[in-house]
Amino acid sequence: MSEAEILAGIYTIFAIARQFCPANKKIQVNGNYFNVRATIWIVVYTLVAVATMVTMASVVTVAAMASVASVATMVTMVSVAAIEATAAIVAIAAIATIAAIVAIVAIVAIVAIAATIVPNKTINMKQVLFDLGVREDTLSASEKEFLDTNGYLNLGQLLSQEQLEQIRARISGLLTDEGENAGAELMDSEYIRHPKEAGADRLADLVNKGTEFDIFHTHPRVLAAMAHVIGNPFKLSALNYRAAKPGDGLQKLHADSDSATAKGDYKVCNSIWLLDDFSVANGATRLVPGTHAIEKLPSDVLEDVWAPHPDEIILEAPAGTVVIFNSHVWHGGTTNRTDAPRRAIHSYFCRRDIPQQIEQRRYIMAATRSRLSEASQYLLDI
Repeated sequence: MSEAEILAGIYTIFAIARQFCPANKKIQVNGNYFNVRATIWIVVYTLVAVATMVTMASVVTVAAMASVASVATMVTMVSVAAIEATAAIVAIAAIATIAAIVAIVAIVAIVAIAATIVPNKTINMKQVLFDLGVREDTLSASEKEFLDTNGYLNLGQLLSQEQLEQIRARISGLLTDEGENAGAELMDSEYIRHPKEAGADRLADLVNKGTEFDIFHTHPRVLAAMAHVIGNPFKLSALNYRAAKPGDGLQKLHADSDSATAKGDYKVCNSIWLLDDFSVANGATRLVPGTHAIEKLPSDVLEDVWAPHPDEIILEAPAGTVVIFNSHVWHGGTTNRTDAPRRAIHSYFCRRDIPQQIEQRRYIMAATRSRLSEASQYLLDI
C-alpha cells in the first residue's frame, strides 16, 4: 500500500467519523468533557504528520544509500565492507531521525488533545440544583423536619388537571403500543427486584418516552427533597409507571435496600406521583413512619411482612399529589378493591456511587438528550 493510499484512508475514516460527531459532541471522562470532533482532527493530523515524516525520511534514506553506492562504484579502492558500514550508519541515522520526529509529533498531539478538554462546569451538585431551580427555601424548615422524623413528605398537588390528562393519555398510548413488551426494560436490569408483577401494569424508561415526563425528574420541590434525604450527589435511578390492577397490588413491607442502613447514610429516595386519587379502597401505598431510622429491615423484626403493621399509615391523597418517601422506610402496596387500576409514576433517585435501576446512558436517545439542559443531563448521569 502506497503512502498516498494510506493518507486517503485516514481522510476517509475522518469523514465517516465526522458524520457521527457534531461539532458540539462531547464525551465525559472522569468528570471532564472531551470535544470529540476536535480530538479526531488532532488524531488525524498526527497520523498525517507521522506518515508524511516517515515518507520523507524514507526518501532521504534511500537517496543517501544510493549516493553511497554511487560513490562506492566510482572509488574502486573502497572495500565492500566499508560500503556496507556507511550504508548502515546512514540507515541508523534515518531511523533515529524518524523516531525523534514521531516523539515530537506525539508530544504535540498529547498537548493539543489536553487543550480540547472542557471542564465540567456542572459537576458541582449545588450548581446543578441551582440551575434546576432549587433554593435553600424550596422546602421549608418544618417540611425538612417532618421528612427527617417520619421518612416521608406530602408535597401537595404538583400536577394540574391538564397535565394529568396529558400524562394519562400518553400512558394509555404507551401501554397499547408496547403491549406484552410493556416494561421490558425492567426485565433487562439486574438492579430491580420485582421487574414484573402479575397484579400490576408496568412501563419503564419514561425519560425517553415523551416530554410529558420531564417534570418528574426536574421539579425543584422533588429535587430539594432528594438532596435533603440523600445528601450526597445523586442521580435519577429510574422513572417508571406502576398501576395496581383490581384485586391485586398487595406487597410485603420492605425497604429498597438489601441490607439495613445506618441512620443518615441513606442511598435511595423515591417520589410517588399520583395519577389517580389514592385511597384505602384502591390499594394506596402503606408505610411505617420513622422506620428509616431504626437500622433494621422488616424481615429482621416482623413475623409476617405481609400483615398490616399497627403503626402503618395509608397515603391517601388526590390525583396530582406527589409524596416523597425515604426508600429505607418500610413500605408496600395494598390491595386494590375497586374495579379500576390505581395508577402512579415513580421517579426514583440514588446516590451517584451506586448503579441505576435503568442505566440512562444505555437507553438515552439523541432527541431526549438534545432537549435536556446540561444540568438535567448531569442528573441523569448521561
